[in-house]
Amino acid sequence: MITAGARTAALALLALALARCADAGPAPSLATCRDGVRQNPESLESYACFRSAAHFDGSFEEAAAQLRAILQRNPGNVLAGLVLADLDGDRGPGREDAYREVADRAAAKNDRATEALALIKLSSVLLRRQRANDAESCLERARAAAAAAGSYWPAAVETAGSRIAYTRGDYAQAMILLRNAESRLFPDAPADLRASWLGALGATSWSLAHMTDADAAYRRQAKLLHDAGDRFEESMALVD
Repeated sequence: MITAGARTAALALLALALARCADAGPAPSLATCRDGVRQNPESLESYACFRSAAHFDGSFEEAAAQLRAILQRNPGNVLAGLVLADLDGDRGPGREDAYREVADRAAAKNDRATEALALIKLSSVLLRRQRANDAESCLERARAAAAAAGSYWPAAVETAGSRIAYTRGDYAQAMILLRNAESRLFPDAPADLRASWLGALGATSWSLAHMTDADAAYRRQAKLLHDAGDRFEESMALVD
């Protein structure tokens, strides 16, 4: 977990960490991302490709423009909206209204999984702004959406809840929430949710002075992201 203050310093080390990811294969291009969306328009990974490509070739404006074009053609495309909100947040503090709009549109479509994910991401934005109480309120709605979505989503919300406990310095409670979520995320939840859990475990273990456990968690996180082909997030895990 990278705090707001640490993130700037971490990004300064990003180029070094990327060198360790060189064998992950070629970075995606915007052209391959467009092909992916055409082939799998209902997959979040198809749209996340634009974010990954932007980080590796600097095409932030082009990637954002292409996501906006998708949204112009289909304003109800909550997956494109979610990734656009992520991409905007990568270059700034993050727009609360963007995630709220995605959550509301997803709820209107009865897409409770995307609603839950958008609210989890919104809670992270609020935490970075030192608004833990607002983040907690946000997760209350996320819990309802996650319960309706079922599967691993309630555990994903618990992972987000652990970050609130961590921010408040309640590392023991953070660890309890993480352990409660673990068996519902592993081994079958999407890689990004498992990676988020491992990042939270690493940060919490470190704060509890469990240095070996923290190192193991971060290494597992980096390997998981490497295997998933997410080179940017892998490099951030290596920076941790």
